[in-house]
Amino acid sequence: MTFRPFFALILAVVLIISLSYPVMAQGADDRSARPVAERIKNLHNEKLDALDEKAKEGLNSLNERALDKVQNLEKRSIEKIAALEKQAARKITSVSKERLDAVSNLDEERLNKLAKLGDARIKEFSQMNEETLREKIDSITVSAVPKERILKARIVPAGSAAGAAERFGIAKQLLASARDRVGERAAELRAIKSQVAACRESNGAECKEVMQKSFDSAKIIVTGSADKGIEALKKAKARIEGSETMDAAGAEAAIAGIDAAIASLESAKSQAESAETAAQLKEAAGAVKSSWRIAEDILKLHIAKAAHAGTGFTIKRLSHAENRLERILAYADGQGIDTSGLDAKVSEFSAAVEKARAKAEESGKKIAEARDAREATLTDGNVTDEEKAALKKLIDESSAMLKEANAAAKEAHAILAEIAKTIMESYKEIKVTESQIVNAEDELPEEIGEPEAVEITG
Repeated sequence: MTFRPFFALILAVVLIISLSYPVMAQGADDRSARPVAERIKNLHNEKLDALDEKAKEGLNSLNERALDKVQNLEKRSIEKIAALEKQAARKITSVSKERLDAVSNLDEERLNKLAKLGDARIKEFSQMNEETLREKIDSITVSAVPKERILKARIVPAGSAAGAAERFGIAKQLLASARDRVGERAAELRAIKSQVAACRESNGAECKEVMQKSFDSAKIIVTGSADKGIEALKKAKARIEGSETMDAAGAEAAIAGIDAAIASLESAKSQAESAETAAQLKEAAGAVKSSWRIAEDILKLHIAKAAHAGTGFTIKRLSHAENRLERILAYADGQGIDTSGLDAKVSEFSAAVEKARAKAEESGKKIAEARDAREATLTDGNVTDEEKAALKKLIDESSAMLKEANAAAKEAHAILAEIAKTIMESYKEIKVTESQIVNAEDELPEEIGEPEAVEITG
């Protein structure tokens, strides 16, 4: 055997391998762009073929059904959709084929704003006529925010949070103690009620002792009633101080209102403590009652605000989770993975998020009505029973709506967990973890990318 043919063979193999490497590398680099290029070419659509490469790349996240809808639009409408974020384009093209034309006729700013909303809300808006749709979009404010704002309204340092938790615990204990104290003394007064009545016209030593005991118990009831209000307010204050779901301005305003109510009750309590006669104690009791009538409304209002802020943040996180899910599915669509089996559950998830958002918004409006009503009642410094009843009704209605919002949010969480489990079991080609789907704190893989975090009002 001569070596010359053998070396020639080796050289040919090396040459073939060296030539094949650039082709293989190019194939890997263009893997994400190739499916859409082939799909657009196979559609034989002049408008799609005429798009520049950037626009074609923008359509890469669309599945076959979406591309089928898009190809019938005007070229300018197609370009506007292609310019959207991946998950935004996916949501916009999920509207019915009949309504996509009207939606895509929106100017870039309105289309981009609409695309930031949840899928369920986009579909609802898409049914409106063009004028109503524009007006509705214009009534909404969409603001890009750092992702941290979706996770927390403000950062409460660990030491401050621990201090607030400790103060909350102390106030809770003191509130229970004040209730027990008032209850015990009220029982004592009831026990000597007949003796007090019999001693009203007597100055005997035994009656003096009964009347003094009655006075002492009454004083403890008055001061204890003040303490009940003070500790209830301090408890609410501590909860707000440790809350990361209320923004700094809202927390400061709430704390200022609570501090003023505490000061008023402490002043009335001091008046009761220094009372030496039944007349003075009666006057102090009136001051405590008057202060509490106002403080009680402040307490209810700020508790409602704190609860609403907490639910509002849960919904913000869910809305962001919906955007992240749409981003994941847009990536999968771009890779040619058929995700149509998830469509029903994704729609169900979006509907639950939208229900939670709408109910929380209604709850917030009731709180605003209650706040305005309270401010109106304070103009003359007197709160009537009718005004208190009206305020209570508004806060109760707000709480009922918030309860519905929380129930819908809980349902949305459960559906999202179900979707995540299905992706893990049946869509293993989508390289994400279950935690990345359900937890906004976990960054999505680089090839998928994070959607823009936004706050939406209106």
